[in-house]
Amino acid sequence: MNVIKWLLVILAGFLMVFFLWPSKKIIPQIVVYKKVIAVKDITKITLVYNAKADRWSVFKDFFVKEFTPAEYPCNLCSITFGTFSMKQEWKTFLDSLPIEKEYLHKDEFAKKYSLPYNEFPVIFVANANAIAMFVSQKEINSVHSLPALQQLIQQKLRY
Repeated sequence: MNVIKWLLVILAGFLMVFFLWPSKKIIPQIVVYKKVIAVKDITKITLVYNAKADRWSVFKDFFVKEFTPAEYPCNLCSITFGTFSMKQEWKTFLDSLPIEKEYLHKDEFAKKYSLPYNEFPVIFVANANAIAMFVSQKEINSVHSLPALQQLIQQKLRY
């Protein structure tokens, strides 16, 4: 029975990656660093995952995350995503923030933002003029649960 379950998981992962994965062209833009932490000053929160967006990487990451989760390099993804989609508790939390949300893989981030940054996962905040690191890789990797990540973000936001 377990073999059938895993074969179905593998098939579903394959179908998701190769047939349902959206292909979006990202327009590059250049921004500068600036400290932005008050909610009223933030127009967007950008979550950058330590994974690539190409189909092979997504397919490979799916298997690493499912079969050897200790080796998975993206703690942000491990905490906020289930097998196939974003956890509802995380989605509800993000939806409660009165700002635009952006979700990028590290290669998409590099194409869109010309910033010399390569420590992922990371969360940035932005306004019309600037982008700033909001939650660092070290901070994300130090939390091990969704409530702890939510608390970290809440502590860094000023309402």
